[in-house]
This record gives sequence, C-alpha cells and structure tokens, in this order.
Amino acid sequence: MGDDPLQSFADEVGHDLVCPSSIEGMRPAFELLRAAEPELAFECHLDDTQRVDLTLRVTRQGRGALARSLALPPRIARVAATWARPDHPLHDAPFIEFEFDLPEFAMMPWVGPAVEPRLRDGARAIQATRDFRSGGHAAVSPLFDAALALDGTLPLTPGSRARVVDAVQRLPRFGVIGQIARLDGRAARPREGVRLFASMPRSAFASYFAALDYRHARSLLAIIDDLKPHTTWLDFDFGVHEGEVEPTFGWYVEFRGPRVIASELRRTVECLVAERMCRYGTAASLMRWMSAVDARQDRVLTVKFVLDPSHGDVRAKLYLSALRGPTGIHGSDQPRTSHTASERTNSDWPSS
Repeated sequence: MGDDPLQSFADEVGHDLVCPSSIEGMRPAFELLRAAEPELAFECHLDDTQRVDLTLRVTRQGRGALARSLALPPRIARVAATWARPDHPLHDAPFIEFEFDLPEFAMMPWVGPAVEPRLRDGARAIQATRDFRSGGHAAVSPLFDAALALDGTLPLTPGSRARVVDAVQRLPRFGVIGQIARLDGRAARPREGVRLFASMPRSAFASYFAALDYRHARSLLAIIDDLKPHTTWLDFDFGVHEGEVEPTFGWYVEFRGPRVIASELRRTVECLVAERMCRYGTAASLMRWMSAVDARQDRVLTVKFVLDPSHGDVRAKLYLSALRGPTGIHGSDQPRTSHTASERTNSDWPSS
C-alpha cells in the first residue's frame, strides 16, 4: 500500500464509508503504532453518527518494534514491554489488538490480547492440544491469566473472575475463547468486567450458556436464525460484569476476500438494508468496494450484529480489514487473519 497504508486503504474503501475527516482523526492513533506495521480495520458504525473507529493489530513480528518505540503513552508502553519479555506468560500471545474509539480517544486504546497460542491453527489443532493435556492443569492458562490482569484500574469482583474461569472450563468440544479484553480498559464507558471473544458449534451454544446461568440463549438463537438460517457455527463476543453474563452479544459474520457475486454475502447486505440497519447508500458503497476486491484474500468484511435479546434489539456495524499477505498492506508473507473472534477460515473448523 505504499508509504501511507492508512490513507491508501481509506482511498480503496471509498469516502462514502470512511470520510477524509475520519482519517484525520485516526492519524494520531495510527502513527503511535506505525513502527510495528500493524494490520488495520475500519469499524464503521451504521447508526446516525456514521462514526468510524480504528483497530490496529500488532502481531508477534511487530512486538519488538512496538516495545522499542519511544513515543508510546505509558499504558501502551507497559503492555508492549510486558509482551516482549520472554519470561512472561503474555509472550505467548500471537497478537494484541488496540481498538481506538474516535475521535475522543485517539491516544487511549482498548487492549485485546489473543489468549490462545494456537488460534491461527484452527479448532482441530486447539482441541488436539487439549486432548493431550493431563487432568491437573490450571483452571485458566498462564497466558489467559496474564491477559486478564491487564488494565486493572477497576479490580474484577470475585464473582466476575469466577464466571470467567467457569466460561473457560465449560467450553464444549471445539469451543474456543480466542481473545479477551478488560472492560475497564475501554476509554469510553469503562466498567468492571471482561469481554470474551469466542467461537463454537451452534449445537453447543444453548447448553453452554445455560451452564453459565444466561437465560437469554434461546432467544438469542431465534434472532440469529431470523437473520441467517441454518448457521452451524457461531463467532461471538459477550461480556461478564459483576459476576453475570451481560444480555448483549456481538455476533460476527465474516467474508474473506469478499465477493459481491457470492449469494450469501449479497443476502447479508440485503438483510442489513431490509431491516433498516444500514442505509441504501452505505450498502451501495460497500458493494462497490467488494466488487473491486474480488480476488484479494487479504481483505475481509465482517458484519457484527449487536444483539440484545432482553429487548429484542438488533443493530449492526461493519469491519473492513486489510491484512498482511503477498498483496496486503505491507507486502509481507504473514498469515492472513481477520479482526474477529474466531481467526478462522472455513477449512480450519470442523462442521457441527
């Protein structure tokens, strides 16, 4: 993408989705982490604000450059220094995401470390590792525990920590919690708790959340079935706050190398318009971008449905991602991975 990956990707996406003023607001955040050559994603809100936030993912290959940077705010510097230490459990994290809620918080990102070292290898590889473990391993891994300790400005209540540990211990076969973020690390509306990013077979979802005392699981599945019938695998995030699973969920539908001619993708975009979660003009701009990137596997479109089954509420936002790859933002040969919970390609995961 040349000397200015941020501007180049914005130009590719188009000003209808990412306006020039949004890029100016992102610039300070991007420059903070630029030396680490981060992968990037635009988070396009589809409400009346038309706000665009920025997520920067730093992989292991960039953490040394990140740790050596002299211009980082203290909080990011602490995370970078900890991640770079070979003797620290966080060293095993394959990537850390820094999400900037713009424009107010261009220097205060929400930090989300990956907590599954084999995340890019898929659920089969992760499950195989579990199968070989002895029965005496800790409730959560040292890496998970280290990530849980980041951004500790509002200490987790004992109830929240117990619920998070329970969420790990009760994972079904092929279920994965790949990433977490402390809710008190978010500059906008910080609160006690943790957000967990997970993937699992749909068939295991209801029983899993029943075990976590979440009473809205079946209502949530009914909403998902209305939006996308016959889904067999779910990528989602959920929050734990004051010992309880929060009602609101984020459900991710991902399209790698998005192809406008793909019927599933077209149906999803049409659903956004029909349900009035997306303006027609925004959808048209999205379709133009998808038409232009048909063959690029280093581009990812992720639709996030924000679901609140306690009120029947459904909203949506878009993540437009430029990843590393032969034709990617930095022309490197790193694995192509998306800014979603699952880190998966269709072939990575078993069918349910």
